[in-house]
Amino acid sequence: MPVPQLAFANSFWQNFDVLEKPVRAGVRKVMEKFQQLTIAELHADKGLHLESVHNARDPRMRTIRINDFWRGVVLAPDDGSDTFLLLNVVPHDGAYTWAAKRLYNVSTATRALEVRNAVAIEQLTPTLEKAAARAPTLLFAKHSDTAPSPYLSFAAGGRQS
Repeated sequence: MPVPQLAFANSFWQNFDVLEKPVRAGVRKVMEKFQQLTIAELHADKGLHLESVHNARDPRMRTIRINDFWRGVVLAPDDGSDTFLLLNVVPHDGAYTWAAKRLYNVSTATRALEVRNAVAIEQLTPTLEKAAARAPTLLFAKHSDTAPSPYLSFAAGGRQS
């Protein structure tokens, strides 16, 4: 039976080095569990305590126990794969708040993982819609939301046409 994989968001490593040594050790222990246990065993593991985040904007959000005070926030697979994505390690209560606000998706234009603070977007949208309705022109009216810009191709090492 295949074991699940634990991948790490690029943003995860920005905060990893500032975590205290016992917390970093807890992350390493979690990594080992993902290398040793099946999906069913992960869900049943009392030490890991993999659980859904109530009222999360993204239904794939889960938390895992790093130690008694810290939790890891992971994005669970919904595509039939066994790959979980570790996004952040946050103090216990803050982990649920952090996870509940965020929404992840893959950009159709760039194929990059995008994260949105859904709560902030919902709060700002009415104000921005009113401002856009009064504006003589829209800043990005000439640009597509779905087609990648030629600048993205060039910046990624593609040829400029």
